[in-house]
Amino acid sequence: MKKEDRIKVWEKYGHHCAYCGKEIKFEDMQVDHFVPKNRGGYSRWSDKEGKYVVSHGEDSMENYMPSCRACNFRKRDMNIEQFRESIREQAEGLLRGAAKFQVSMSIAYGLLTPSFDKPIVFYFEKCMNYKDRLTKYTQGRLSELSNVDDYEPNKLALTNLLWFLDKVISNEVIVAKLKIMSDADRKRMKYLYRYDGNESLYDDEYSKAESTIAKECLKYLQNKKEVVYD
Repeated sequence: MKKEDRIKVWEKYGHHCAYCGKEIKFEDMQVDHFVPKNRGGYSRWSDKEGKYVVSHGEDSMENYMPSCRACNFRKRDMNIEQFRESIREQAEGLLRGAAKFQVSMSIAYGLLTPSFDKPIVFYFEKCMNYKDRLTKYTQGRLSELSNVDDYEPNKLALTNLLWFLDKVISNEVIVAKLKIMSDADRKRMKYLYRYDGNESLYDDEYSKAESTIAKECLKYLQNKKEVVYD
């Protein structure tokens, strides 16, 4: 891979591993195929073929992900959901492995708190540009529609959705509340293993911000008479 391409991959998530979120140096970064290139694959519905088809990873910038050595080694040729589950199994394995005694003692004294039911959210999922991803997805879906009668209504519906997303992400109230949600979630995570009595407070901040965002979105839908395109 050319150096300029490696730099683009490295800059995808601000010099962080796309999976664990650890900051990585350029020389330490490994380039992972999000959809495994050789042995892996994922199923997607094809309107054109009328069935699920298996897509394999390719050498493209969209499929390249910046990864630290540990995550790239662990993921190997797994798809993203297999990788997610393997991380959970790895944690649960600590209670059965050679370090079982030390782990059990640490839990007993409150130094470790098992939370195997906690959702595993990858760094790229937290940083994902939803509008960009949606646009790429819809373009792919539309390209599979060969019938003009099918294409135009789908295109209009998807354009309406993108218009709505533009309005939402430009709303100052929503942006401010999203920051509150992010800060509350960060504080909650910080004290997850060291309960300080404020966890319910952070949950309350998150819920209130989430409620405000829902109300602002509803306003757009209620006031929207017709879409005006630039």
